[in-house]
Amino acid sequence: MRDMLRVGYLSADLGRHPVGHLLAEVLPEHDRSKVQVSAVLLAPPDGSTEARRIGEGVDAVIDVSRMSAGDATACIRQAEIDVLVDLGGYTRGARPEILAGRPAPLQIGWLGYCGSSGGLNDVILADSDVLPEGEAEHFAETVAHLSGSFMPLNSFDTPSDDGGTRGDHGLPEDAFVFCAFNTPTKIDPATFAAWMDILKKVEGSVLWLREHAPVTTRNLQRAAQQSGLDPARLVFAGTLPEMSGHLARHRHADLFLDTFVYGAHSTAADAIATGLPILTCAGPAMPSRVGASLARSHGLGELVVGTPADYVALAIGLAGDRSRLTALRAGLAETLGVMPHGARFAGKLELAYHRLWRALLGGELHAGHIINIEATGPLEN
Repeated sequence: MRDMLRVGYLSADLGRHPVGHLLAEVLPEHDRSKVQVSAVLLAPPDGSTEARRIGEGVDAVIDVSRMSAGDATACIRQAEIDVLVDLGGYTRGARPEILAGRPAPLQIGWLGYCGSSGGLNDVILADSDVLPEGEAEHFAETVAHLSGSFMPLNSFDTPSDDGGTRGDHGLPEDAFVFCAFNTPTKIDPATFAAWMDILKKVEGSVLWLREHAPVTTRNLQRAAQQSGLDPARLVFAGTLPEMSGHLARHRHADLFLDTFVYGAHSTAADAIATGLPILTCAGPAMPSRVGASLARSHGLGELVVGTPADYVALAIGLAGDRSRLTALRAGLAETLGVMPHGARFAGKLELAYHRLWRALLGGELHAGHIINIEATGPLEN
């Protein structure tokens, strides 16, 4: 068993992007006695603080953004990468044709794409909540279950000290504020109907949504009115220039409401990192279960439900039970304070890479098979 592996993170998003936010405090925390880390860029550095932090915190930056697929594959091979971590899958800026060239002996999908690569990668990093045993058979990869959540929190961006008042954000001072900062494209009809039911039952409450475009705002307001609700009870949060300001305004919300079909991912991680509890309905597919993964791994398991009806009932119940919500916040704060999240998560990844490397050498990687990283026995040198 090798003491040190060469790990490359392949991504177009290692900058001002949700992936960059989540990894800026993870990649630099890797133990260099266990892994040598390269950032393999599919887009040029964007000059952001996230890009600078990642670039300064890894051992090498390999920019293949202007190379053909063949040249990029050859470049990665020349760097002798053992483990190539694909952070993009089939998202914007990703280049699966590079993965098809097999530039590394072990290729792992993680974080930026909640789905199968269709066989381009050998492994997908997940956990038992986001990708349970019954779903693994639908994947072309070996499913590796990490302990806790497969997703780190945003520990790079710190909320600003000045989050203003509720009034500064157009929120009523004394109302119960439900927050749903997912991109509006994730708002499916069933989720919106559940939100309308909740607002009707919780007198004076408001729903704080992310502002996207004027047409989106008008459509949501019209839908609220058609459901019999005053559109003024939808409050829209504009885009802020700095992530620190966006995180700071979470303190004015009482409860984060997840969407059903495609749930909150980095948005849920941001909410939990600021101490805001999230209510989520775990659906049948991986993209609908990320909120459940994050909630359970941070002591909020009682806020994970299985049906829209339970979701509505629990939201209404929490709005009427401030003491329970205060207790949930206190428990979350205690969980967040255990240790720096970046270092803890980096160690979890290192364990996974070494044990999956051993599984590769032993011929133990099979499509649809689950490897529990914590249960595969001690490492052997």
